[in-house]
Amino acid sequence: MYVFPGYYDLSLDMPALPYKDVEPEHMSTIVGLLDVAAGGKVKQINEIYYFEDYDKNLIEIPTLSSGKIKFALLAHLLRNRSIDNKTTLFLDSPEADLGPGLLKVLARSVLMLSAWGTQVIMATHSLFLLREIEVLKQGRLNSAKTKFFSIRTANVPYSSLTQSTELEHLGAISVLDENLLQADRFLYQG
Repeated sequence: MYVFPGYYDLSLDMPALPYKDVEPEHMSTIVGLLDVAAGGKVKQINEIYYFEDYDKNLIEIPTLSSGKIKFALLAHLLRNRSIDNKTTLFLDSPEADLGPGLLKVLARSVLMLSAWGTQVIMATHSLFLLREIEVLKQGRLNSAKTKFFSIRTANVPYSSLTQSTELEHLGAISVLDENLLQADRFLYQG
């Protein structure tokens, strides 16, 4: 079996084949969203995994962008029920290699998984992703249960942890503070 660079744990669940029965409606919506973001889906041929685009071209997975790989693998793991509504999914810096358009898809997917019952624990340094989650929570995805945590270590002799169900009530958000400091440097330099 091929191990995807940086995705060893996900690779362990790849051999599970997609279920033949009908996907639950909520799951098929998430899978469809992920398939569109990836531009196709994972396909297994003789124990080798390929990416099949919408034109039925088979592409070796290591040649894809890491963003496409993220969405394609997540959809595949949902299809084969390695991820379901009783799963805890850990995402560490999922924003890496994703532009704003795909970050919006990621935020929607994470909230849809959460509303479905999957516990998603995500560590991010992306203010855009945090804000997108908050925007979506205020709209149609308000049934997703979320809790935000902020760990602060800068300029203090100890770490501090704050938590809230609302991003705006979290208090100190390091990535927001750094964005504001950068904006000040930009505006007042020269």
